[in-house]
Amino acid sequence: ANAQSRRFVEGYAERNPNATEGTDQPSQPQDDHVDEEEAEAQEQTNKSLSTALSALGLGLIVTGGLFRGLGELGRLALSRQNEFSADATAAKVVGVDPMVSALRKLEGRAAVAKRDALGVRNGLFSHFFIYNAPAALAKEAHGSWLERGARLLSTHPPTDKRVDALLRLSQARA
Repeated sequence: ANAQSRRFVEGYAERNPNATEGTDQPSQPQDDHVDEEEAEAQEQTNKSLSTALSALGLGLIVTGGLFRGLGELGRLALSRQNEFSADATAAKVVGVDPMVSALRKLEGRAAVAKRDALGVRNGLFSHFFIYNAPAALAKEAHGSWLERGARLLSTHPPTDKRVDALLRLSQARA
């Protein structure tokens, strides 16, 4: 048992050099200066890593927001293009003149309809109505950057462009 406890103490002393004080084995000198430098270097590395990860996270957030905005602009562009396709299909079914007349009537009624009158019962049915606020802004800002921006944000192309496309379709058929 005595030899076994001696092996235990020797193994413990090898694993923990500071624990040999008070025993018959000499203790190994420890350089506190080296440990402080290592700790400082480790702390500096941790700060650098933290800064880099924060910058990466912020970059990912900004990039994600940018691509989400670009995706939304793409979706709106497809929606406007689909309106032209729908107009062309409807013109094949009912004719160009009835489509032009219907578009002009919709535009005229939308101009005089009050938004609050459309949202009856606290806006419960307001999602049934087509209302392009950016298009209304675009009519006030003739040719400005605001008009171009409003066109980018609208889901439907301007009625004039839709009518022009229908008239060109009619001329192409003739």
